Amino acid sequence: FVDRDGNLLFFNKAQMSLFQWSPLTCTYTGSIPLIGVPDFAAYSKENHTAYFAYGSQIIREMNLNVPEPAEQPLFSLPKPATGLATAGEFIFASDPSGAWHTHYTFSPTGQMIQSLDWNRRSRVFEWDPVKRRMYFFRDDTSPNDLHYETIDATGKITGSGETPYHGDFSINTPIRVSPSGANLVIGSGVIFETASMTKLATTIPAFSDGIWWGDKLITLHLSGTRTLVRSRSAATLIEGPALPLFQGTPIRILALTPQTIALVTSEKGIPRIYLLNQNLEVIHSFISTPPAVEDAAYTWKPTFE
Repeated sequence: FVDRDGNLLFFNKAQMSLFQWSPLTCTYTGSIPLIGVPDFAAYSKENHTAYFAYGSQIIREMNLNVPEPAEQPLFSLPKPATGLATAGEFIFASDPSGAWHTHYTFSPTGQMIQSLDWNRRSRVFEWDPVKRRMYFFRDDTSPNDLHYETIDATGKITGSGETPYHGDFSINTPIRVSPSGANLVIGSGVIFETASMTKLATTIPAFSDGIWWGDKLITLHLSGTRTLVRSRSAATLIEGPALPLFQGTPIRILALTPQTIALVTSEKGIPRIYLLNQNLEVIHSFISTPPAVEDAAYTWKPTFE
């Protein structure tokens, strides 16, 4: 995650911790222990709070506004969560109760706003604050498809939609929405116009992660044991000049400012963080074992949002 203050938050299941990294000092600024190994994590900039779903039905919050953040129970679901995300200040969750699956919205204080069954299980949920849509797949149904639900300013689910194709394209994570909300791209390289939920004629190669940044669509690709970064015009989708390979396998690419992005790779199990400028030139490259981890040979298994 990128937090409210522009720091990176690394959620690490293996270490049961939330690590903080500052782009200003290019150092880890601390680690916050978790009570166990959560299945899902989410973060709200509006609340400056992280949320965790465990094998039980309990969803916990960690308020990062306080000097010593610690997890506290926030609310419970009827069954263990199958997904967790935030829609601005609201918490969005799913579980396998009701018919098929049920989607829920909750207030920042943990009050349930709405539950909606006859719904879908998805590996990922991606929030678009412009159109106020939560995008997701229907991974429990064949053929798979891309769906969305509209969540209004009160936290209620007020609408839904999907593509008209139903199996006519390959589906893979992630889902990445453009800043205007007009387009989105999924990991298989298919790009959609969101007003009609129809595919564009142009597709791009499948990717591990991607970001719409300024006038660019930037994607990460595995190339042996290194990371290939491909940049193309967001308007024309024409690819720009080839870029040098980066050390480590691709994990995540995140916007820090309009002028700087963070590229995170995994090098021999350790996270490497590159800071890149608008020309995708390296400003800084950082690799170090996160704090409170003594063995540099540990296996790093991060989940990033």
